[in-house]
Amino acid sequence: MDKRIIFLFTLYLIGRKIRSHYKNKNEDGMLTAAILNLLYQQGETVTKLAHKLSTKVSAISEKIMTLEKEKLVKKMKVDDGREVFVELTQEGKNKIANLITIMQKHCSFVTQKLTDKEIRTVLPILGKLTDS
Repeated sequence: MDKRIIFLFTLYLIGRKIRSHYKNKNEDGMLTAAILNLLYQQGETVTKLAHKLSTKVSAISEKIMTLEKEKLVKKMKVDDGREVFVELTQEGKNKIANLITIMQKHCSFVTQKLTDKEIRTVLPILGKLTDS
């Protein structure tokens, strides 16, 4: 079988393993962590967040409303008022620091078989795939 197809299936299986791990724990923390992490890097529109997370704008909008109620993000209308820009509040910045600590404890189930050098090698490659 073509190595590119094997690579694609492997990425799919890794994603399934991660989703299964968190689903079994009945946690919605991964989506929250992913949104806060993207916003920590820079503020973003809801549409761009949805695109980066490969999900529907409505799903991200709903999650952003929850995060806004928790005072982790703030929304602002952009340009013609149809697009919404989202950025972290100070509480959101504090929360992402806590989430990173928690994720470091939980990520070993995926990365336990990899050395630090292997992780450093694969990160830039995965980065290329997520930038598409």
